[in-house]
Amino acid sequence: MNSRLLAAAVLIALSFSAMGQYVRLNDKGAKNGLYFNYDRVWSYNQYEASRWGGGLRYDIGFSEASRLKCLSLDGYVGYGYADERWKWGLMADLQGRSSREPHLYVGYIHDLAQDAHLRLSSPSVNDLSFLDGLMAGRFSAVDRFFVGGGGKASRRLTLGAEIRYSREQRLYDYRYMYYEPADLELLPEYRLLEARLMAEHSRGLRAELVVGSGHCLYHGNQIDIEPYARLLAQYRRSRPIALFTFSASAQAGITTKGAPYSRMFDLGGHWGSPLLLSQSLVSVRPSEFAANLFAAASAKLGFTKPLFNFHLDVLNIGMRPRPFVQAGALWGHLWGQDEEGLLWNYELPLLSPSRGIAEVGVGIDGLVRWGVADWGLALFYRLTPAAARYHSEGRGANLSLLFTASLAI
Repeated sequence: MNSRLLAAAVLIALSFSAMGQYVRLNDKGAKNGLYFNYDRVWSYNQYEASRWGGGLRYDIGFSEASRLKCLSLDGYVGYGYADERWKWGLMADLQGRSSREPHLYVGYIHDLAQDAHLRLSSPSVNDLSFLDGLMAGRFSAVDRFFVGGGGKASRRLTLGAEIRYSREQRLYDYRYMYYEPADLELLPEYRLLEARLMAEHSRGLRAELVVGSGHCLYHGNQIDIEPYARLLAQYRRSRPIALFTFSASAQAGITTKGAPYSRMFDLGGHWGSPLLLSQSLVSVRPSEFAANLFAAASAKLGFTKPLFNFHLDVLNIGMRPRPFVQAGALWGHLWGQDEEGLLWNYELPLLSPSRGIAEVGVGIDGLVRWGVADWGLALFYRLTPAAARYHSEGRGANLSLLFTASLAI
């Protein structure tokens, strides 16, 4: 993906952020509401390249006397430029009229799913971290039926539960991404029945537990998968400190030994992207690392307000520089790995950051304000133990220079 296309992607995201995730299409005074979902308009990843589509939601309201508040009918379609395939999904969500905000939902998707992902929320163009998917290339084609529900257990705590059945076809090996049906027959295909529990606290803590079992079809053989479990938790918090804003995040996860790769943890970063993204380490290559057990943390300290404010109205260009420093660290382990942290999984070589990896960076946001976007620069350096298999010699191999982008509204 070239820098020009990436810049265009950021401008698209920023403009959508200013507009909001959903736009109502019918009269606001109507009892029922029809909405268009901008999150489904455009996305990018290494498998599909550009993906275009759209989503609609129709809300059917109930009377004030009813114990039911609303029935939401949601659907979307998408088309990938590189794989030339249509994807779609349907869901119905019934919401109760209570302070606990209870709801029940059922749905079906025919789509791609990023294997071993670390995201605990749906990507949204309202959050630039959704662009992390730009560097993702390990996907499975998924047909999934799911049913679940949830609500508030307290004022700050929200809980949810879901049962799902998935048919998943891996679309890659360690060398290539595959598109032709004849090639896909050589890759593992899974049938998985799972229970999923979710928890979210308003103070920045999220957690997800997945428990499942099933079987794998590989080279004409059916291989049973022993029951497995996957627990992932994350914490994110941002707070002002005098003239600065301090942001911290942490993630940790663990799986049982029998978990398929798609339920493990892909610890890859976004090295190679010209844009500074969140959620992963800058200096780690996409899918460079994987783990059954991992811990990661990052912190950023930057000026809340710019050092100065300059704007040229004629050209709609300005400067609002806000320096920052940032650091991150990552450690992981694979069950059954060798002394160097290497493990083979269905002809897929996996490497864990078993000796640890860290990075430090400095940058300036808002070097240039153009339209609704603040652009800046950042420089990061990768730190690894000399004995690690993934250690690289030389400054050039460990330095990363990137652009930064943020909404300027």
